[in-house]
Amino acid sequence: MPSYSEHDRYNEYEQTHWWFVARRNFLASILARHNAATGSVIEFGTGTGYNLVSVFSKFSERTGVDINPRAVEIARTRGLNVIHSAIADYEGPAVDLVAFLDVLYHKKVDVDQALRKAHNQLKPGGRILIFDGAFDLLEGRQSETVESARRFKKGALSEQVRSHGFEIEEARYWGLALFFLMLLKRKILDRFQKADDDISFFANGFFLTLMKWENWLASRWSLPFGASIVLLARRT
Repeated sequence: MPSYSEHDRYNEYEQTHWWFVARRNFLASILARHNAATGSVIEFGTGTGYNLVSVFSKFSERTGVDINPRAVEIARTRGLNVIHSAIADYEGPAVDLVAFLDVLYHKKVDVDQALRKAHNQLKPGGRILIFDGAFDLLEGRQSETVESARRFKKGALSEQVRSHGFEIEEARYWGLALFFLMLLKRKILDRFQKADDDISFFANGFFLTLMKWENWLASRWSLPFGASIVLLARRT
């Protein structure tokens, strides 16, 4: 069997896997609700670039930044403007939106430094979009695989973002059902499974349907908790 990097695996799955699809749909709905899907965007930690193709498709200027050379290579095959750089080292023109989608959790990322960088990179009134894991309780075997250093709580992350010169426009939990599924898997099932199994076509359809209903619910009510946090804030 061929040996795949993490980014090669994501590149295979992210277009159809239920989690990626549901996340993209929810993020796009938030941007649309705030009329924020316009102008220019930088996605730090862009990975293989599919968010630039989908979530940020309506932006006139799209830039990706990633430190992993394989991720940059894959993203560029999509015809995207993706730069090989660490967050702190990136230099470019000011934009309307800066995005960190499952990036701030990483042990090599300094959250305060990333937030300062975002503030400096934004035009006056520009926005920051954050999506990341919630609650340390959900740490598990996969957390070690992806080199996770932290998960967040909505109130604490909101306060940290405010301290760097942002006004919170929307902050909510995402993945209420997923919270319980992850808790079951990471605290019980992972003890008996050697590795993660590929998801079947039928299971993928089931979870995608479940998350479509949850996206509808989460867009209308503030969930008390969830597997992830979504935050949109404006530079003041």
